[in-house]
Amino acid sequence: MKIALIGDSILDNEEYTGKEDCVFTKVRQKLPDFEVVNFAEDGITSLDINEQLERVKTKVCKWDYAFLSVGGNDLLENQECLLTADINEIHRMIESICTRVIGIYSMLHADFNKVILITPYLPVFDGIDEAYVSRVHQIVKLFNERLKCTPHIIYLELHPILNSKEDFINHIEPSKVGSEKIANLIEKVVRNSIGS
Repeated sequence: MKIALIGDSILDNEEYTGKEDCVFTKVRQKLPDFEVVNFAEDGITSLDINEQLERVKTKVCKWDYAFLSVGGNDLLENQECLLTADINEIHRMIESICTRVIGIYSMLHADFNKVILITPYLPVFDGIDEAYVSRVHQIVKLFNERLKCTPHIIYLELHPILNSKEDFINHIEPSKVGSEKIANLIEKVVRNSIGS
C-alpha cells in the first residue's frame, strides 16, 4: 500500500528535528509494510503547492492514502492583515484560503483512495503577549471550523494532541515529540481504515 505526505512543515520538519526524528521517518518506522513518500515542503502554501501535486501525478501508481497539510502557512503569510482586520474581513480572507484548500483536497481524490486533511494546530507561544496569542488562536480556530464544516472532507485535528511546549520547536514546528505524536495519529488512521 502507498501513502503520500503532501503539504507543509507539519509533514516536512526534518530541517528542525533532523532525519531520525522527523514525521516522515517516524511514519515509515510505524508503517514498515507501506511505501511512504514525502512530497511535503517546509513553507508551502495553497498558492504554491502545484509543483508538489505535479510530482505526485508523475508517480504512475494508484495511491492508497494522502495526508494533506496545507493552509497554516497561508495564515502565517497573512497574519498581519488577519490580526488587524475586522471580523468580516477575517472571514473573507479565511474563506478565500479555505476555498483553495478544499480545491486541492478535491483534486487529490482522482489519484487517492483516501485523502485526509490535517488541520493546523494552535501554536504554543511562550513569553508572548496573551492578547496576541488569543487572537492568533481565534483565527486558527475559525479556519479549522470552516474546514470542518465542509461536507465529505476527512480531517485530522492536531490541536488535541499537540498542545504543549515540548511538541514544538520555534513555537510552530513539530519537535521530536510532536513528530512522534503526528506519526502515531497517521498510523492509527491507516490501521483503523484497514481494520474496517
